[in-house]
Amino acid sequence: METGKLGVLVDSDALISLIQSDNNQHKLAKTVLLFLKEKNADQYISPFTIPEVSTMLSYRANQEIAKQFVISSQSKKLTTLEIPEEIRRKADQLFLAQTKKRTSYFDCVNLVLMELFRFDAIFSFDSIYKEHGFKLASDLL
Repeated sequence: METGKLGVLVDSDALISLIQSDNNQHKLAKTVLLFLKEKNADQYISPFTIPEVSTMLSYRANQEIAKQFVISSQSKKLTTLEIPEEIRRKADQLFLAQTKKRTSYFDCVNLVLMELFRFDAIFSFDSIYKEHGFKLASDLL
């Protein structure tokens, strides 16, 4: 992440919100994306984000939309972070400590990445990030 530049981790729910126009967060997601582009923010994803989004799109929409997403994601300005074993172990520990039903392992990975890389915000609409003291990208508007 460049010094003095806005750094944002992008979560799968934000990408799904951008793609699916009938999504409740679609309009806000488009506003946040425009803001991030205007600020020339560096945008990062975990190596799990593209597979997670493509799987969710295949389930929620259809396989063709999922395939289009995979193809288009190759040209996006999203930097994929590497996940060393230390981060995986921390994510495992965080996931194992959760007690709520429907806990996402991928959110646990993102929480560890947020802590490790000290991103300015996460582009997501999931409440878990605020519960852990992180800013959502929508809070920057």
